[in-house]
Amino acid sequence: MAGTTIRVGIVEDDSALREALRRVVGWPGRGLSVVACCGTGKDLLDQVEHGAALDVAVVDLKLPDLPGIEVIARLRALSPAAVAVAFTVLDQPETVLAAIRAGARGYLLKSASPEELLAGIRAAAAGGAPMTPVIARLVVETLAGSTTLAELPDLAPREREVLELLAGGATYVEIATKLGIGHGTVQGYVKTLYRKLEVSSKAEAAALAVKHGIVT
Repeated sequence: MAGTTIRVGIVEDDSALREALRRVVGWPGRGLSVVACCGTGKDLLDQVEHGAALDVAVVDLKLPDLPGIEVIARLRALSPAAVAVAFTVLDQPETVLAAIRAGARGYLLKSASPEELLAGIRAAAAGGAPMTPVIARLVVETLAGSTTLAELPDLAPREREVLELLAGGATYVEIATKLGIGHGTVQGYVKTLYRKLEVSSKAEAAALAVKHGIVT
């Protein structure tokens, strides 16, 4: 989405935090525009149903009207082009997996820095799967134990390097710095890895890496 403004929706019931998120995300010059800033899931869904166009929705999972996971699933049905990033204090493996299965592209904790949040929104809009490193590590063992995971296909050496770093909890920026490549190049490798591994999330990719001994 280079050269375009990323349209962001925010759902957060805490009014002070919601306003802080609106200011951080909507600050001029960042290439992001807050087109919906809501205190309830129903409000966001109503706005989307009535024509609000979103690229990324940042969704609190603990909302007063609807479970955030339901909001993510309904948003996916209403606007398949929009991607959701769960934004929450909840870090239980089952909650993370439920959000991912509902269609969340990424999962960030509210303890994430503003820079991590902005990077996560941009990564999600570009097709990546942003995930706070501690969350990625939290769910790896759960997914790695699954007998339904695919076998690891042949990967190019650089693809294996990216997968190893991704599974270790590194952000796209950290991977780019470590390998001396551009952020966009990292996103390209991640997209290729998702296609080859037949996964749709960072956690699933990390689980395959653990299962097949790329990381331990």
